[in-house]
Amino acid sequence: MNVSIKRGIGAVILGLALASAGTDTQAAPDTADKTAIKNVADFQDVPSMTGGIQEAIDSLPATGGAVVIPPGEYVLRSYVRLRDNISLIGSGA
Repeated sequence: MNVSIKRGIGAVILGLALASAGTDTQAAPDTADKTAIKNVADFQDVPSMTGGIQEAIDSLPATGGAVVIPPGEYVLRSYVRLRDNISLIGSGA
């Protein structure tokens, strides 16, 4: 996964890019163990200081789960707090 962090005027931009142009090369997480999985894209329309990342994390049950972060740029105006048993899954190599 390629990650770039740029500091701007009161914001941080987190860029996640795919290794191959326009294709998602990562297989979907195995859900056989009933792990909760949330996608950041489902929370991007909500006013957010973290581009929907924190909202996706907060929507997971207390037992944890996974947050899928699709390729894109995410403006972070606040830090992201992880809890125990939470995985962040990005796309690409």
